[in-house]
Amino acid sequence: MELTNYSTIKDTGQVAVAKLNDAYVLSIKQFDPATGQPTAPQVQAVDIKQVEGQIATLQVQINNLNVLLADLKALG
Repeated sequence: MELTNYSTIKDTGQVAVAKLNDAYVLSIKQFDPATGQPTAPQVQAVDIKQVEGQIATLQVQINNLNVLLADLKALG
């Protein structure tokens, strides 16, 4: 699962987070495409430091785009 889609998928009730000892995991519901019946969930490990790093990277990109947007708006 793409982590940036977490809140959208969470809103549909298709994902849950859990802590196992010192680790964190996402449990994503899966369904058989032919029958629509639930199957075993997909389990994905999540590292807090990686999430924080991804946020920092995206924040830099947002800041750069905001500078560009301000310059474009300044031109009228």
